Amino acid sequence: MIPPMYLASLGAILFCIGLMGVFTSKHGIIVLMCVEIMLNAVNLNFVAGALHYGDVTGWVYTGIAIAIAAASQLGRPSIWMRLRC
Repeated sequence: MIPPMYLASLGAILFCIGLMGVFTSKHGIIVLMCVEIMLNAVNLNFVAGALHYGDVTGWVYTGIAIAIAAASQLGRPSIWMRLRC
């Protein structure tokens, strides 16, 4: 099993990469992808906390966040098509 500290460190690194992408990119789609990277980093930290403390709350928050991210993906093709046409 992977230690929770490794997961938390990976989550922090991914969050910093996503934050750097949000601040440096000028394209809207790339900014949205960087925000998704940041959201996945937060989910990874929730899972690390759940593993460390033995609590299911982190898993529940992660499930809710993944459901919200999946719902936000529904509008993305329409944004892309509007920019292309």
